[in-house]
Amino acid sequence: MASVDIGALRSSGVWVEKSRGVCVVAGDPILRDGRERLNADRSLDLTHIFDQLDRREIEVLGRASGTFAGVVYDVQNHQVSIFTDKVGVRQVFVFVSDEYV
Repeated sequence: MASVDIGALRSSGVWVEKSRGVCVVAGDPILRDGRERLNADRSLDLTHIFDQLDRREIEVLGRASGTFAGVVYDVQNHQVSIFTDKVGVRQVFVFVSDEYV
């Protein structure tokens, strides 16, 4: 997985916990609970997104606003989730070969 972060936002767009997996986003998926922002820190949002997608609770992405795209890799289950904002402003490109995705 490759990610380039130009530092435009306050925190990194990468969350890694080696025993569980990785979550990488471009942009800022702002999670909301009603009208209020759920977390003031993007890294907390990434942790929350990973936890929800790990449980296959994709509704978390429906509560996100902003422009974003991301990838979650679950180490334990060897599963990849690829997602984008509701209108697909940030694109995701996938390359598949015999050895890599």
